[in-house]
Amino acid sequence: MVYALGPNNASLGAFGDATVWNLGTQLAWLPIRNFEIGVDVLYARVEQDIRRTVAAPGAFALGASSVTREKEGNWTGRMRVERTF
Repeated sequence: MVYALGPNNASLGAFGDATVWNLGTQLAWLPIRNFEIGVDVLYARVEQDIRRTVAAPGAFALGASSVTREKEGNWTGRMRVERTF
């Protein structure tokens, strides 16, 4: 499979619809005055359609379009120990 190139070898692909969302929470404990122990957790996800024009070898920008749905997600965690003076 060959992806078509436009003038100056620029790709004829484009980004389509995209969805981004984040979900997180925080838990904090204050065992004594001015001292905090906390835990943070966050999940982030991106879903995106990537549109490309597919060309036959030797052809220029001829062929069918294809859409690829890509999904990526990641977890982030953090533990905090904080003292206020």
